[in-house]
Amino acid sequence: MKKVLVSLVVLGLVSFGSSTQALIQTRHLDPDGVGVVVVHDVWIAPAAESATSCKEGAVADILSLASDGITQPDYARVVKMTLPYSKTCTGTVTVTGKDIRNKTATENFVFSASITSVVGVQPFATISTIKGNATFIANASASDTINIGYGDTVALTHKIYYDGTGSCTAVKVRENKVDVAKTSVKINSTYNTVKFSGAFDGAKHYEIYYKAKSFIKPK
Repeated sequence: MKKVLVSLVVLGLVSFGSSTQALIQTRHLDPDGVGVVVVHDVWIAPAAESATSCKEGAVADILSLASDGITQPDYARVVKMTLPYSKTCTGTVTVTGKDIRNKTATENFVFSASITSVVGVQPFATISTIKGNATFIANASASDTINIGYGDTVALTHKIYYDGTGSCTAVKVRENKVDVAKTSVKINSTYNTVKFSGAFDGAKHYEIYYKAKSFIKPK
């Protein structure tokens, strides 16, 4: 079952598909007069990072998957793929699905003789297909296997605000209801993701307060 991002409501709720985000502090203005707010994302007991949480098995059986053959993520998360026993499957595997804003998202995972494990950067809320290209399939033998799982980098519900003068930073970070250093998280402003310092384990809660561009869903 898809989990829902929740938080206390002060200014109201904004929903992105299955995710709900509360706006909890007052509006601020940047020097250019663009509305900026501080928003609060909460992940309740996100599942531990796993190499096989999406799918595992023989390459020939996996790399033409539709959604009914895929275990969906609990939250919008990045995908990770590993070829544990073979370096022969060179080529590309493409993941297609929806992001946290229900927009189509696609990411290519490129393997070679020297690259047998790839962690993606695009978070997926749902995955519709996983497909290997002709080169990848042609290079796979009957004994080759692939592990497809979800990493512990997750999507922010709002587009993080960047003023153009420095790195994007959190306003406040909490892990399992305890404040931690704001610099302990890794924020990717291009893909709008966050990675906490603590490892997800299916029990702890994670929270981040950050500046976002507006109250409404980004276009």
